[in-house]
Amino acid sequence: MRKGLIAVAMAVCCVIRAWPQYPDLSRYEAVSAGKVTFHYHCNDWQNLTQGCNFETNKMKMEVPPWMIPGGWHSYFMVDGSNSYVCSSPASLVVNSDLDIRSDGAGPYNVSTHSLGGAGGGCSDRVPDWSRVYYAIYSAEYFRHPAAGTVSLGFLHAENKDVCDGGNDCHNTINRDPSNVCPFKGDFWPRYNSFVCASWIPNNAATNWGQQYFSNEMGPIVWPCAGYLQSDGTKASTGVNHPSSIQYNGYVYVFYHDAGPFAGLNPHSEEGRQEGIKVARAPLDNALDPRAYEVYYRDPSGVEHWSPGLPAGFDKDNLQAYLRVPGPRSTDLMEDEDSNQYRDLRFSVARVRDRDYFIGVESYIDHTDGRKYKTALRFSTDLLHWTDRRMIIDVATDFTTSFMNYPIFLSADGWSNSVVDEKDLYVLGTGATITNVVYRKHITVAGQPRVLSAGGPVLSGGTAGSLQVMEAAPNPGHGLCRLTYQLNEYAIVRVNVLDMAGRMLAKGIPVQRAPGSYTEPVDLSGFAGGIYLLELVTGKDRRVLKVIKE
Repeated sequence: MRKGLIAVAMAVCCVIRAWPQYPDLSRYEAVSAGKVTFHYHCNDWQNLTQGCNFETNKMKMEVPPWMIPGGWHSYFMVDGSNSYVCSSPASLVVNSDLDIRSDGAGPYNVSTHSLGGAGGGCSDRVPDWSRVYYAIYSAEYFRHPAAGTVSLGFLHAENKDVCDGGNDCHNTINRDPSNVCPFKGDFWPRYNSFVCASWIPNNAATNWGQQYFSNEMGPIVWPCAGYLQSDGTKASTGVNHPSSIQYNGYVYVFYHDAGPFAGLNPHSEEGRQEGIKVARAPLDNALDPRAYEVYYRDPSGVEHWSPGLPAGFDKDNLQAYLRVPGPRSTDLMEDEDSNQYRDLRFSVARVRDRDYFIGVESYIDHTDGRKYKTALRFSTDLLHWTDRRMIIDVATDFTTSFMNYPIFLSADGWSNSVVDEKDLYVLGTGATITNVVYRKHITVAGQPRVLSAGGPVLSGGTAGSLQVMEAAPNPGHGLCRLTYQLNEYAIVRVNVLDMAGRMLAKGIPVQRAPGSYTEPVDLSGFAGGIYLLELVTGKDRRVLKVIKE
């Protein structure tokens, strides 16, 4: 029976690896699409009372801003230690500048490293898993059976040696008391990273998830080699750089496992090596850190999902588990034995109206002068991936790359995890932590854009809760009627945008029952021209082009 199962597994694997359904990338091109600069202009009261300026607010981006869509875009931004969220109607596709203060709301602090939250200094009475870095790299919105609608953030966290105002703040995992500020020698033996999660209800009481993510879950996965060997020496630098996607009732979290630490941990064991790994949890149980399981495919091809954390682990008793290895896990890129490549981050999106996924991989190519490269892969199940099908960016090293920590962005600017097959973007950042994010446009050469600056321009259609009918009269002289139908209870807002997607008039949110509605829209105060009427609910968004004569 076991031999039969293995044979079936191998046959399925062969079918999967035929990769017949993916697009031919020979006609695709990846071109630089400029950058977006985030501005943060303080108001007069802040200037007077807080000495407010961009630097003190630290609205910078070490990684590209992940987004939760709603009526507006909620952008999560990481300043190199902590993370914030701002809400704006502006799309990162068509705008080169985004002023958080005037074009949106925020920024709101959503996560803070423990030493900073404790007021600074080198206190040991702070959580070991978020000591000097604690930032949301990706986030998901969904309905939980007990907590209701929630925003769940996946965080990169660190416990490492730092110099704090002249103080020698050693990490609490592998201290080196002889080392003094500024630290001498190799930094990495005293560096430890974690993949954690935290969440907040997403409702009116929390300003739709734009408050501190106070429900901290701690680590959700554990490095395959552990953090310390049995003799207390370094085992691994940990796990890092999470990216997430929802699929088939689960949330999948892709992350990098550093594997055995070179030099100090010579042990190389199958299933306990460096690479891009994936964990998942049922959405109904995704707020429990013990629900996350890690994927492993053993040498015979049999697939397993194992608990991501050691048995009995608790975030408040982390020190007791430092010498415990995590579960065996599979490098999804399948190059852990080659020593030719070093993965950094892997992000995934579903391809709209297709039955496959696309992944963007950031890695170091040791076969080509240690260059930093960014490449695309494909999969039908999030577990078995093609080889690198298209390299979209090459840089000599980290300092010259503008595609660091890449994530996807859809051509309409509304999703990091659902993109169109022939028109999508990859976002990345530079080596210096600034307020700039860079865009790479992936499209078929010569392919015309079919999307407007503000999103799809539709005359009708159905998706989810909202069906748009018509705007009449159109063309008109300023007053028109917008007719639409709701398929379920929803909070509806009607906004007016210009053709660049900029907000001109923000509608008042109104709760509606299922049924047909007609909303009056007054454009009489605007000059003659073309405008976009944007209908948004908690789930859906539709845009209609209207002409004022």
